[in-house]
Amino acid sequence: MNIPTMEIVKETLFCGRNSGRNYDKFTETGLTQIPAKKVCPPLVKECVFHLECKVVNDVETGDHTVFIGEVVVASAEQGTFKDKFNIDKVKPIYHVGGDDFLTLYTGTFNR
Repeated sequence: MNIPTMEIVKETLFCGRNSGRNYDKFTETGLTQIPAKKVCPPLVKECVFHLECKVVNDVETGDHTVFIGEVVVASAEQGTFKDKFNIDKVKPIYHVGGDDFLTLYTGTFNR
């Protein structure tokens, strides 16, 4: 799993909506593939976190299959994680439907 940020939200949306059977996602988006340490699929250099997983189970759920994985290697971009996310540096994205995404807000909230 590659964990993207707001900086590559358009590329992330393209990858989520298009099959690798029909598109070379790296060519189409300009993202950079780098080798993983333990698994075969490549990592995305522009992502700030990477979770390399092995599938331990799969469950049919109607018209989808849910894959259950075990993390075998976790890595993070320098300066983005030390005991917890550095949310001042990292803006992870959360897809809320359609073309809409959210990220974390950091700063002072005044009422």
